[in-house]
Formats: sequence, C-alpha cells, structure tokens
Amino acid sequence: ADLNGDADLRFHDAKLASGTLGLATKSGTVCRMVDFGPDSTRLKRGDIAVQRATIHAWGNPSKTEWARMVFVLQDTKPLVVNGLRYGEDYGRGTEGVLPSGNDD
Repeated sequence: ADLNGDADLRFHDAKLASGTLGLATKSGTVCRMVDFGPDSTRLKRGDIAVQRATIHAWGNPSKTEWARMVFVLQDTKPLVVNGLRYGEDYGRGTEGVLPSGNDD
C-alpha cells in the first residue's frame, strides 16, 4: 500500500464514491465485521476458520443471541486447479453484492 501523500486515503475515498466497492479490493485487503442475528458447523467463541477460494455461508444457530464475525479478505491471484481457472461465485442470496472486479 502506498501511504505517501495520503494516496491510500484518496484511493479509499474514490472507491467508495464510485459505488463499485465489492467484497475484496484488487491489490488490497478488506476487513469486515458482521453481526449475525439468531439462525450449522458450529464454531465456539474464539474459534478461527480459514476459507481459501471456497463457496461458504455463515449463519447463527442461536434463537436469541447475536453473533459477531470479523472477516479479512485479501486480493489473490486467480485459483487454477488442473488447468481450470476458477472465478468469483457468490452463490445464492447475494443479490446486491458487487463483484470485486478481480476476475479480469
């Protein structure tokens, strides 16, 4: 990241103003904190899960208690397995989630 002359802040402000902020940012890192209302691999307090180029979904199994998760998303090179290049696939229920633009 270029921090000189507030280049990082200018990039951030321009990205937000453009309305194109997806889940990840090309050549960047995004940290998101999400609160889940009451909603099944069950993680316990303090557990850590690392998802690498997988389709996944998270929910809260509690009927009464809220759960909070912190996500750190990093730009990566495209995933290639046996010569097949995988792209972004946010799955169902993700209407309104903008693509990161990293499939270019």
